[in-house]
Amino acid sequence: MNRSTRTLEAALERIEQESAKTKTDGKWLEQVSKEISTEIRDWNLRECLEWKEWCARKGIASTAPGIEPGIDWVGIDADGREIAIQCKSKSAAQGTPTLVKKDFQDFDLITRDHGEFAERWLITTAQDYSQPVKVLLASGSDLPKLKCIQADVRYELSRRVNDRVSRNAMQDEAIEQCIAGLEKARDRARNNGWNEGEGRGKLILPCATGKTRIAAEVIGRMTGKGELAVFLCPSIGLVAQTVQVLADLNREAGRSVRIAAVCSDRTAIPEGITEGAGGASRDPTIDTSWVQARAVSGDVLGSAEAVSNWLRSGGHESAFDLLVGTYQSGHHISDAMKATQRGAKITVCDEAHRTAGIRVRTRDIEIKKRVSRFTLCHDAGEWPSQYRLYQTATPRIYGEEKKRESKDAEWIVHSMDDEKTFGLDLFRRSYADAVDNGWLCDYRIVAIAVRESDARQLAERHAMLELAGDSGGGRGGGGWNPFKTNTYNEAAPARHRCGDGVGGRAARRERLRHRDRVVHRLHAAGGAIKRNGKVPGACRSRKAPEGILGGKTLESGTAKRKVHPS
Repeated sequence: MNRSTRTLEAALERIEQESAKTKTDGKWLEQVSKEISTEIRDWNLRECLEWKEWCARKGIASTAPGIEPGIDWVGIDADGREIAIQCKSKSAAQGTPTLVKKDFQDFDLITRDHGEFAERWLITTAQDYSQPVKVLLASGSDLPKLKCIQADVRYELSRRVNDRVSRNAMQDEAIEQCIAGLEKARDRARNNGWNEGEGRGKLILPCATGKTRIAAEVIGRMTGKGELAVFLCPSIGLVAQTVQVLADLNREAGRSVRIAAVCSDRTAIPEGITEGAGGASRDPTIDTSWVQARAVSGDVLGSAEAVSNWLRSGGHESAFDLLVGTYQSGHHISDAMKATQRGAKITVCDEAHRTAGIRVRTRDIEIKKRVSRFTLCHDAGEWPSQYRLYQTATPRIYGEEKKRESKDAEWIVHSMDDEKTFGLDLFRRSYADAVDNGWLCDYRIVAIAVRESDARQLAERHAMLELAGDSGGGRGGGGWNPFKTNTYNEAAPARHRCGDGVGGRAARRERLRHRDRVVHRLHAAGGAIKRNGKVPGACRSRKAPEGILGGKTLESGTAKRKVHPS
C-alpha cells in the first residue's frame, strides 16, 4: 500500500469517527479535505490553497469588497481553473446527516455571480440535501457541485483496488515483453556491438515477484526441440532450488525438457569462510549458500568432459536441453559448448548484478582466474548464445566518476546501464509497484532497544556458559536462556573449572577477559568502544568515539575491576 492510499484510508477512518459524534465544529473536515484534495482522481485538483494564501497570490485583500471570507479553500484544477470550496460537516449521531437551506445559502450568495471562480463546490459529510437543492432550483440559481466526501473517498479506494494488476497478469506481460524485446534487440545487434543475430536484455523485478517463472516461460517459448538453454546462478543453493522449480514449471506447461546441473565443486565455499560470511570485496565469486552439490536433484555434472558427454547424449528429437549451473562453473559449460559445437539458444543470468561492478583488489592469481570464469557469460566469443536475459532485483549502476576510478583496475567494471554488456531494458517494475498492486506486502521496521545493564548481564552469563562448554543448561542441551535470573547458579561447573575457588585466579582473570570481549562485541555494532582512553584490539585500526563503556566499571560477583583492553 503506497502513501497516497494510506492517506485516503486514514481520512475515511477520521470522517467516520467525526461523523458519529453528536456535535462537530467542522474544522477537521476543512483539514481532511485539503489533505486528500489531490488524491481523488474525480476531483482533478492539482493544488488547494487557503483563502488568505489565494488572496495574497492574487494581490487582493482577503476582505476585499465582493469577495467574502465564507470560502474555506480555493482549488486549482489540472487546467488552472479556480474553484471556490466550502466545507460543511454534519453529524450522523441523530440519524441521516442532512443539509438545510441555511447551510449553503450564504455560500451561494457569495460566489454565485463572482467571475473569479470557474466552479463552486460544497464538500460535505451530509447524505441528504434535497431541501436546499429544491430551494435553489426554485430560485433559478446554478447549483454548487456537491461533493459527498465519504462516498468519494470510498469510491476512489475501491477503484484503486480494481485498478491493481494481478501478479499473474504482470508476469504474463513480462514474458511477452521479454520475448519481443529480445527479438527486437537481435535486429539491432550491430548497433549495440553484439554479434550478428544476437540479442541481450534485462528483466528487473523485486524479489519474490516471479522472475523464475517468467524466465522458465521465456526459455520454453524460445527454445525448440533439440536446442540448448542455460540458466546461471551465483550459488549451489540457488541451483538446487532452480532445478526443481524449472522442472515443475515445464511439467505443468506440458513441455519435454532434459535438465542437468553443473557444479564443479562439492561446495563452492573456500576453506575458512563460514556460512553467511563476507569476503566478496576480495573475492566476488564466493558462494556462501552453504549448500553442497549433493543437495541438487537429478544429474549433477562437475567437469567439461561430463557436460560434453551429456550434450552428446540422446533425446534431442523430443525435448530441449537445459543446463542449470553456477557462474563459478561456467567455464565447464563454455568448454563443452565449444567442444560439441552446440551453442545456447538462450542464456538466463539470474542475480545478474553479481556479475557487474567486479573489481579485484588482490594479486591472488587463483581469485583472478575465478573472476574471469565468473563473468564468462558476457563474452560472446567464449560463450556462444543467441539470446541473453539478465534478471535482477537490484541493478548495479555506476556513475562516470566511479567508472573513471576503475580505468586502472585489473578487471573492467561493468555497469548494468551498459547496453553493450547487459542489453536493453525489456521489463521493469519497482518495489513500490509491487506493493501498490499487492504482489508484495509493505515492510515494517521494528527497532528493539536493549539497556546497557542487560547487555553486560547477558555477556557475563554467556561467557561462563561458553567457557563451560554449555554445561548447566547450555545451548548444546537446547535449554539455554540468557535471560534467566539463576543462570549464574546453573553455571556452577563453569565457575569450578575457571578456578572460582582457591588457586584459580588466573582462570578467573581469563573468564573476566572473555566476558569483556563479549561485551565489546555486543556494542561494536553501534561503533567502536573506547575504554580508559584506548581503543581495544579489534578496533585499533580506526578512531572510536567514547563508547558506552568508557570510564565505567563492570561488576563480576563481588569483585569490581576496571574494564581494560582485551
